[in-house]
Amino acid sequence: MARWLARGRGPRDELIRENLKIQINVIDAAYRHGARKLLFLGSSCIYPKHAPQPIPEDALLTGPLEPTNSAYAVAKAGVVQLTRALALELSFRGVRVNAIAPGFFVGDQNRALLLDDVGGLTARARTIVEHTPAGRLGEPDDLVTTLLWLCSPASRFVTGVVVPVDGGFNSFGGV
Repeated sequence: MARWLARGRGPRDELIRENLKIQINVIDAAYRHGARKLLFLGSSCIYPKHAPQPIPEDALLTGPLEPTNSAYAVAKAGVVQLTRALALELSFRGVRVNAIAPGFFVGDQNRALLLDDVGGLTARARTIVEHTPAGRLGEPDDLVTTLLWLCSPASRFVTGVVVPVDGGFNSFGGV
């Protein structure tokens, strides 16, 4: 563990530690139980604040991150890099490792930020939708169908990738 992380500097180090522990625990459990497929959910917060637009894959961790979410970005970048590393490590055993990077979906954690009291979009959600080429927030089926594809024979030659399911949000450049 990096020295700065071990010192415990408050909420940021806890966020990184907890997020990395989640992926390690999931991977360990999957490995111990002989899972043939493993899928992570990632995030687009791992790109620098001023990445070129549209964001190319090689922009990953190439510049300063948005200070307000840098710890989260580091944790999610760990998911991406671990996905790639495990794909290399486990491919010879026939195990594929991929991740899904969801865009904006309404859930318990962000419902109050995205929906008003009567279920309409908040100003923040309207801004997100305006910057999403698909013109809407994600729906659970958007993730489920991607998950089903990644777990099906149709994706048998796909490993070590992060599939964005964001309605084109990151291709468009985000908010």
